[in-house]
Amino acid sequence: MSTADSRTILRVAGRLCKDPTDLSAAFPHGGTALGLVASVEFTPVMARAEIRAEEYGGEIIEIVEQAERVVFVCVARGYDSDMLSTIFRDTATGSGTGGLVVTNDSTRRGGELGSASTVKLLYSPKDTEQHPALLIYKAVPLTDPTIQLQMSIGEELGVAAVFTGIRDGSGRLYQWGRLEDLTV
Repeated sequence: MSTADSRTILRVAGRLCKDPTDLSAAFPHGGTALGLVASVEFTPVMARAEIRAEEYGGEIIEIVEQAERVVFVCVARGYDSDMLSTIFRDTATGSGTGGLVVTNDSTRRGGELGSASTVKLLYSPKDTEQHPALLIYKAVPLTDPTIQLQMSIGEELGVAAVFTGIRDGSGRLYQWGRLEDLTV
């Protein structure tokens, strides 16, 4: 049993990368760094069904666990082309500078599967010895449905990104723990 220790309270600073191949290598671990992120949140949600007994006035007598769902949300800070091309499905190369342009002029239509654009997503802590890492094996990148791009001098440009985890071919969804304990 542990004793209460304020030194175990963590503020986990980290970086985000996609498609890492070697967690023992330096960041981005053989993958692609996804720029600076803020407001990082990971939400694993286990769906549950309640079984009620009418003979006891509808009292809950059992809980049945159902499918688990995971969501990773962050705010991409700045104009990082790797991050933007990951979360926006329609991008192009600019004709003048060769930089990234987010566009909406593709022939893509509704009904496409999100699994076609999945990435392996790793939140890698800066302090790998003390802080936990998070690996989602198959993450579907999306933009937040309430996205609003701040284009002003008074606010930082930030793009809210949502990654929904789905199981990979081996049935894995995510791992959360020390980086050296995770397996790619």
